[in-house]
Amino acid sequence: MAARTAVVGAGELTATDPRTRGGTSDASPHDMLDSITAKGLIKADMAVVSSDGREIAVVDHVQGTDAITLAKDSHGRPHYIPLTWVSSVDDKVHIDRTSEEAVTKWSQTPAVDAETGPRAATPGPGSTPRR
Repeated sequence: MAARTAVVGAGELTATDPRTRGGTSDASPHDMLDSITAKGLIKADMAVVSSDGREIAVVDHVQGTDAITLAKDSHGRPHYIPLTWVSSVDDKVHIDRTSEEAVTKWSQTPAVDAETGPRAATPGPGSTPRR
C-alpha cells in the first residue's frame, strides 16, 4: 500500500511525515487551546479524558461560553467543567486535570469561574470549600 501524500507548497509530504498530522492533539504542549475554538470543536457524546488518560465523563453540551455540561451521573445529576480546562480536542475532549482533580473540582451547578473552576458554594464530592 502506498503512503498517502499531500502537496504542500513546492514539496510533497508522506502520511508518516509529522507535518501532515492533523488535529489539536498534535499541537505543541505549550500551545493552549482557547475556549472559543474549543467550544466550536466540542460535540455531544464526546468522551472527556483526564491528563492521566482516564475517561471521566461524556459531554452533554457546551454551556454558554464558559463551561461544558457533562452527561448525568448515576444519581441523575449533571456536572460542569470550565472550558479553560480543555487542552485539546480530537475525537475526545482532553483536559489538563488528573481524573482525581477533575472529579473533585467539577461543579454541580453551571456557574464556573473561568480561572479557578467551580464556585465554592457547590463543590463536587470530596472537595473542600474555598474560603
